[in-house]
Amino acid sequence: MKKFYEGYKKFVKGYYNVAFSIECVMILALVLIVTYDVILRYFFHSSTKWGYDTDGFLYVMACLLGLGYAESQGKHMSMDVISGKLKGKGHNVMMILHALLGIAYAYILVRYGWDYAYKAFVRGTTASTNWAPKLWPEYMALPVGFLGIGLQYSVEIIDNLIELFGKKSEA
Repeated sequence: MKKFYEGYKKFVKGYYNVAFSIECVMILALVLIVTYDVILRYFFHSSTKWGYDTDGFLYVMACLLGLGYAESQGKHMSMDVISGKLKGKGHNVMMILHALLGIAYAYILVRYGWDYAYKAFVRGTTASTNWAPKLWPEYMALPVGFLGIGLQYSVEIIDNLIELFGKKSEA
C-alpha cells in the first residue's frame, strides 16, 4: 500500500508540475504580448486586434493552472488565525477538514467546469470581440486547475491521516 501511495504522490506532483510549467510559459507569453502591445501603442499609435483578449485568457488560465502547485507549497488559502494555534492532532484534524471541503469545492468546479467547456467546444462559442477567439480553451483551465488542487488535497488528507494514526518510528 505504501508503494502505491508513493506512486500516487509522484503522479500528483507530476500533474501539477506539468501544469506549473505550462503556467510559466503562459506568463512569459503574457509579458511578451503586453510589451509588444505597449510598444505598438506608444511608438506606432496602433495595437493588435488580439492582444487584449489573449492577455485576459493567458492570465486566467495561468492563475487556474497554478492552483495545485500553490497548495503543494503551502501558498494557497489557509486560516492562520486558527491553524497557527493548533498543534499536533488538532492541527491534523483541521487540515483534513480543510482538505475535505477543498475537494468538495474542487469536485463541483471540475464537474460543472468540464460541462461548460465541453458545451463551448461543441457550440463553437467565441468571444464577443473583433478577434472572436474560441472560448473553450480558457474554460477548460477551470476543470484542469481544480483537478490539480483536488488531487493535492487528497494527498494532504492521506498525509495527515498517516500522521494522525500512523505509528511513530523510533530513531
